[in-house]
Amino acid sequence: MVEKINVFISRNINFFLLIVFSSLILLRLPNVILYGRFLQEEGVVFFAYAWHFPEWSSLWRPFGGYLNFGANISTFLAVHFVKSNIISLFYAPYITILFSFFFQIQSAVIILWGKAPWLNSKYIKSILLLVIALCPFSEEVWLNVLHVQYQLILCCGLILALDTPKKNIVWLYQGFILLFAPLCGPGAIALGPLFLLRSLWEKSLPRLLQNIILGMGSLVQLLLFFSHSVVRGNFLNPFTLFSIILVRLGVYPLLGAGFGRAMGNLFSLHYGHYNFTVCIFYFISIFYFCFLIYLSIKYRNIAVFWFIGVALTLALISFGGGMISTNVSSWFNAKDGERYGFIPLVFLEMSVVILAFNLRGNSKYFARLICVLMIFVGLKSYFKPIESIKSGPDWKQQVKIWQYDHAHIVEVWGWPLPFGMNLSDVNRRCPVVSLKTASYNDPTYCETNWIAHVLALPR
Repeated sequence: MVEKINVFISRNINFFLLIVFSSLILLRLPNVILYGRFLQEEGVVFFAYAWHFPEWSSLWRPFGGYLNFGANISTFLAVHFVKSNIISLFYAPYITILFSFFFQIQSAVIILWGKAPWLNSKYIKSILLLVIALCPFSEEVWLNVLHVQYQLILCCGLILALDTPKKNIVWLYQGFILLFAPLCGPGAIALGPLFLLRSLWEKSLPRLLQNIILGMGSLVQLLLFFSHSVVRGNFLNPFTLFSIILVRLGVYPLLGAGFGRAMGNLFSLHYGHYNFTVCIFYFISIFYFCFLIYLSIKYRNIAVFWFIGVALTLALISFGGGMISTNVSSWFNAKDGERYGFIPLVFLEMSVVILAFNLRGNSKYFARLICVLMIFVGLKSYFKPIESIKSGPDWKQQVKIWQYDHAHIVEVWGWPLPFGMNLSDVNRRCPVVSLKTASYNDPTYCETNWIAHVLALPR
């Protein structure tokens, strides 16, 4: 009887924490819920393309060099519901908001109901959820289907660190996540070697099965959809890469945006000149990178190895060449391209939380101090999101204008006009994607128009 009562209490606590986590997500960007929103390419590219070409082929259209099936299917459904008169165009953004919200809470579901020795401490699950919800400089990945892929990478990394499931229903759930994640973006594919390493390390067939499921989705993405994108591939030298990791994953989350920006500007000012300042910067960066590797190996028995492994793997790939080509100052600005820093930062911060709950002696208090600093910086960022993501054009007002003039370019959040949403009555096919065919004259739902804007090509 007592055991049943304890199970009942435990279940209620988990649901309560899930509600709190969900509330923190929704309250971070309340205007999105109040008014509805399409963010940047979410509306301009994915929804608009499905609007003009609502056939099944729009489900499998790659963009930016890969298939984002989550964005494709959610915008496809939103268009289908509108054109079938199931919902009004006024409420179309809420389809994508609900879709993205569902996947954003899955990391909490995995932590709350997951099993692993490092999750047994009394308050650790609550702190881990707080770290995710308050992750600084990350609002770009909240409540939009454009970046559901990052929420799925987060889920895959957590699955990697947890014990393998015992129940079939949990296997089906985790299997879906592992299969779906690489179909929404290439980031999850990078975790394949880590899954393989753990399966070999533990000589575990269940781990190998997880690796196979992730590999199936990865092969579909790589063989059928993945291609080189002209806006990416700005490969950086290792020293610059380590410096970006130091600033974005060390300075920003501990000392805040002001100090982080100052450090980034200092390096940007001296970039390309191998003087004393740059050499000192490189030395500290290499030391920080090696220190993270040292921590991961020393505390591998409490999942720190896997968390830091995920953080550094995604950081090296994203910052090393996966970022859209930009100027030097943006490399070191955590508020520029927030999505690239989200996964490395949240896993690095979660590894510190695990250390804070498992270390002994003075090291424990030092880790807890780091946790306090991280949460404080996270709170400041939580209440001060980027303006273009916090608010934007009134969607319903834009729809009203469009109803009288279908040629009206519908404004969306995060992108200035004329790069707006084309919902006209004219359907124009997009040209083959290349740098040579990039043109401002193509419809905005075409990748060639997007390339022209992103690279700021001459008109």
